[in-house]
Amino acid sequence: MTRSTLSIDISTELLLKLKAQAEKAGLTLKEFVNILLAQAVSEEKPLSMDERMTHLEEQVQTILNNTFLSPQNESLPVVLEKKFTDKGARAYTKVAIEEFRKYTAKKEITLQEALEQLRPIAAKYQGNLSLIVPILVGLHELTGDEMHQATKATGNCPMMKTLQDWTGEPLPLLGRAFVDAMVI
Repeated sequence: MTRSTLSIDISTELLLKLKAQAEKAGLTLKEFVNILLAQAVSEEKPLSMDERMTHLEEQVQTILNNTFLSPQNESLPVVLEKKFTDKGARAYTKVAIEEFRKYTAKKEITLQEALEQLRPIAAKYQGNLSLIVPILVGLHELTGDEMHQATKATGNCPMMKTLQDWTGEPLPLLGRAFVDAMVI
């Protein structure tokens, strides 16, 4: 993605509020404003309840066949030395964004509140918020190499574990995308 510079005049009061919110979220002002702007112009609409139910129903068999996707069950296949495809990593990124948006809406909280809630959880799973935040707000797509680097220490994906913990759900679609991203 190419970058451009945008200069705008804003009140000192607004600037101070933006800086305070960015600091709370653990982001630079530039990162925070980019997230807000990306969210404001996003053309993606959340799925309707019927669309979500249909999507979930299609995954029932996957859930039953892949019980290892539960955050409570640590018997994930050994992925310490697994490689991931860039195409699979992009698909995984898309699912992570969808799950994050869905649960942010479900919790009826703002993007900033959701990101603040993720901070201590990500730390618990050795997650790198400077990578996770841009992914979840649609500013960065994972590569296969980034997935490998993130999982090689523990065999688990810190972003997936963080989202599972935050939602209290196993997130089987995300787990399936993770497994599908692996080079077999």
